[in-house]
Amino acid sequence: MKQVTSFSKGVLSAAALIFLFALSIMGCQKEVKNNPDKFQKTDAKSLAKDESFITLIRNFNIMVDYSIHNFSKDKRNSIRSKIDLAKGQKLSAEQQYSTIVNDLTPLDKATLENISKIIYENNSNLQKRYGTNLTRDIFIEAATLMNENTSNSTTVRNSQVVRSNEEGGCGWRYYRCSVGVAVEGALILAGCEALSAGTASVLCLIGASNWAAEGIEECANKYCPKTKN
Repeated sequence: MKQVTSFSKGVLSAAALIFLFALSIMGCQKEVKNNPDKFQKTDAKSLAKDESFITLIRNFNIMVDYSIHNFSKDKRNSIRSKIDLAKGQKLSAEQQYSTIVNDLTPLDKATLENISKIIYENNSNLQKRYGTNLTRDIFIEAATLMNENTSNSTTVRNSQVVRSNEEGGCGWRYYRCSVGVAVEGALILAGCEALSAGTASVLCLIGASNWAAEGIEECANKYCPKTKN
């Protein structure tokens, strides 16, 4: 099956950028007020080899794959609606989380809490290391390089919506689309103003991973052959 080897920034859709600003628990990329000269400089190729960055992207992809397999569209919509309502009522992160507990299984909660802790720790490492030198463009390019070049990329290899070669395969357009969505989702997560230890991190992860899961499913619906009966 043909593998995409390059990525156009045009894949970053206007809808994703609107989502980045509009999602109730999200914000623009978190600003670090410190002097950039105090931080290490980096570029996309170097960042794509940074263990903290690799761990962040890999675990976000794992959560996206989990959402695809375990969260139905109705379940995602229910979670999103309840969080939006709670946020509108100016409830705390803990109170927001309590409104969706009944939508989550014990495995859901354990997975979210474990992955959000890993992502928080590694995002904190990146902020301390690179600060404002870690720009949005560098993040996008590095995440794209990692998702395109990693043979076991969760969003490409394991997604339930990927059809087998016997059914014709999805082709390079699906892979370009799904990689683009995965990168956008990771960018949204990294820019979540509430990405801190505890419940707030779980809410950030739910919002970003469910959005990416829905986007990848849309990529499959557009570019993959229909499953044979």
